[in-house]
Amino acid sequence: MNSTAARDLERNSQRGIANALEESARQRPLRALAVSAGTGFVLGGGLRSRMGLALAMFLGRSFAGTAVMNTIEAMTEQHGNRHRAY
Repeated sequence: MNSTAARDLERNSQRGIANALEESARQRPLRALAVSAGTGFVLGGGLRSRMGLALAMFLGRSFAGTAVMNTIEAMTEQHGNRHRAY
Protein backbone atom coordinates (compact mmCIF):
# COMPACT_ATOMS: atom_id res chain seq x y z
CA MET A 1 0.00 0.00 0.00
CA ASN A 2 1.44 3.37 -0.91
CA SER A 3 1.86 6.11 1.68
CA THR A 4 -1.06 8.23 0.39
CA ALA A 5 -3.48 5.32 0.63
CA ALA A 6 -2.18 4.47 4.09
CA ARG A 7 -2.68 8.06 5.26
CA ASP A 8 -6.21 8.15 3.82
CA LEU A 9 -7.06 4.86 5.53
CA GLU A 10 -5.71 6.15 8.84
CA ARG A 11 -7.67 9.41 8.54
CA ASN A 12 -10.89 7.55 7.73
CA SER A 13 -10.45 5.16 10.65
CA GLN A 14 -9.77 8.10 12.98
CA ARG A 15 -12.92 9.84 11.70
CA GLY A 16 -14.87 6.64 12.26
CA ILE A 17 -13.64 6.38 15.84
CA ALA A 18 -14.40 10.05 16.47
CA ASN A 19 -17.90 9.65 15.02
CA ALA A 20 -18.54 6.56 17.12
CA LEU A 21 -17.39 8.35 20.29
CA GLU A 22 -19.55 11.36 19.47
CA GLU A 23 -22.61 9.17 18.88
CA SER A 24 -21.98 7.28 22.12
CA ALA A 25 -21.71 10.56 24.04
CA ARG A 26 -24.99 11.75 22.53
CA GLN A 27 -26.78 8.52 23.45
CA ARG A 28 -25.39 8.32 26.98
CA PRO A 29 -24.31 11.78 28.15
CA LEU A 30 -23.96 10.85 31.83
CA ARG A 31 -21.59 8.01 31.00
CA ALA A 32 -19.53 10.37 28.83
CA LEU A 33 -19.40 12.88 31.67
CA ALA A 34 -18.31 10.20 34.16
CA VAL A 35 -15.58 8.91 31.84
CA SER A 36 -14.37 12.46 31.23
CA ALA A 37 -14.31 13.24 34.95
CA GLY A 38 -12.48 10.01 35.74
CA THR A 39 -9.92 10.62 33.03
CA GLY A 40 -9.34 14.16 34.27
CA PHE A 41 -8.99 12.89 37.84
CA VAL A 42 -6.37 10.31 36.86
CA LEU A 43 -4.43 12.60 34.52
CA GLY A 44 -4.60 15.42 37.05
CA GLY A 45 -2.78 13.32 39.62
CA GLY A 46 -5.77 12.37 41.75
CA LEU A 47 -4.39 8.89 42.40
CA ARG A 48 -1.35 10.29 44.17
CA SER A 49 -3.25 11.08 47.35
CA ARG A 50 -4.43 8.45 49.81
CA MET A 51 -8.02 9.62 49.40
CA GLY A 52 -7.81 9.48 45.61
CA LEU A 53 -6.42 5.95 45.72
CA ALA A 54 -9.17 4.85 48.11
CA LEU A 55 -11.82 6.36 45.83
CA ALA A 56 -10.33 4.64 42.78
CA MET A 57 -10.25 1.29 44.59
CA PHE A 58 -13.86 1.68 45.70
CA LEU A 59 -15.07 2.57 42.20
CA GLY A 60 -12.96 -0.18 40.63
CA ARG A 61 -14.45 -2.81 42.93
CA SER A 62 -17.94 -1.51 42.28
CA PHE A 63 -17.51 -1.61 38.49
CA ALA A 64 -15.82 -5.01 38.63
CA GLY A 65 -18.70 -6.43 40.67
CA THR A 66 -21.22 -5.08 38.21
CA ALA A 67 -19.25 -6.47 35.27
CA VAL A 68 -19.05 -9.92 36.88
CA MET A 69 -22.78 -9.96 37.60
CA ASN A 70 -23.61 -8.88 34.04
CA THR A 71 -21.33 -11.59 32.64
CA ILE A 72 -22.90 -14.30 34.81
CA GLU A 73 -26.38 -13.12 33.86
CA ALA A 74 -25.52 -13.14 30.15
CA MET A 75 -23.97 -16.61 30.38
CA THR A 76 -26.95 -18.10 32.20
CA GLU A 77 -29.35 -16.47 29.76
CA GLN A 78 -27.35 -17.80 26.82
CA HIS A 79 -27.24 -21.28 28.37
CA GLY A 80 -31.00 -21.19 28.93
CA ASN A 81 -31.64 -20.18 25.32
CA ARG A 82 -29.35 -22.92 24.04
CA HIS A 83 -31.03 -25.50 26.30
CA ARG A 84 -34.51 -24.54 25.02
CA ALA A 85 -33.37 -24.84 21.41
CA TYR A 86 -32.90 -28.62 21.73
